[in-house]
Amino acid sequence: MSDLNDFFMGLAEVAVGAAVVGGVAYAVSKDMDNGINQLLKAPEDEAIPALSDMIPRMDQDNWSLFYNNLSARTQSSDYAQGLLVFSVCVRNTMNEIEQLLSYSVQEAFSIIIDIFPQKEEIEKIAFWGTLNTYAGENVKAKALFSKLQATLEG
Repeated sequence: MSDLNDFFMGLAEVAVGAAVVGGVAYAVSKDMDNGINQLLKAPEDEAIPALSDMIPRMDQDNWSLFYNNLSARTQSSDYAQGLLVFSVCVRNTMNEIEQLLSYSVQEAFSIIIDIFPQKEEIEKIAFWGTLNTYAGENVKAKALFSKLQATLEG
């Protein structure tokens, strides 16, 4: 699955420095199409963690391109539809996590404990994976992830 993550990270790097006009926009779009093709070929147990990792790293332009290209695939693929629904859950979860990170670890964890059990299963998976991604780059998110992991395992 690292190939899939590497692909999307490479795409993000290309798009960040480029003015998306003319041929560059076409190239980025084609690269996104290729990445989505790889994603749709990956089994669910590889695609879901990859989405949880790569979507939080996408800027708004890359997210829009990804969303639009994956949306186009949903007409002919139930799997694409499922991945799109999960992707939107991840994007929504990013907003929740950003809000939680504005609180102290204790307050944020208390909120998580209150809201986590009420979430749908897909939302729980998206929250878990996205918080894990944030934990790799944010000390407070790492503390929250560790506390949540300990609570769920205990």
